Amino acid sequence: MNRLEAIEVGNAVVNMSNKDIFKNTRQRDYVELRALVCYVLREKLRMGWTDISRYFVSQGKKMDHATAIHLHKKYPEYKQYNKFLSNIEGSFIFNIGDQNNEAERINYLENKCKDITEKYNNLKDTINNNPKLNLLHDIPDDKLNDVIERLSLFKKSWSWKNKDHCEVLESY
Repeated sequence: MNRLEAIEVGNAVVNMSNKDIFKNTRQRDYVELRALVCYVLREKLRMGWTDISRYFVSQGKKMDHATAIHLHKKYPEYKQYNKFLSNIEGSFIFNIGDQNNEAERINYLENKCKDITEKYNNLKDTINNNPKLNLLHDIPDDKLNDVIERLSLFKKSWSWKNKDHCEVLESY
């Protein structure tokens, strides 16, 4: 186990999230960040479960190897609903030349390729399912400035319409 790298990963997550992940709490954001650290330590640094739990204990967080396994298993689910975790995970870059053999390098690159493909497909789905972007997609380039100008005027019209107040007064 490279303890120095584990400490760097933990400190980086604490700094990026502004949360003390070693605090003994079960709040969701802390649990999800600890799951991220377990995932990175296991998948990127190839640390064992007991070493991961010992690392957390050394930082003041009560944890055993079963908790580390559970957090690692739950991380993909947390990442699916919390995009901030993906951003933090993506900030970790490790030298794949340090890995033991070619099979591990291939596995690492395949996983990286799969992650990038998944992110690409999610982005493509987001774009394709956005009605605003679909509407703008077919506008010819030479008409784009006209559309922007008209949309700006349309948006301005909302502001003065919203300020208009009409009251109906009844009289006898």
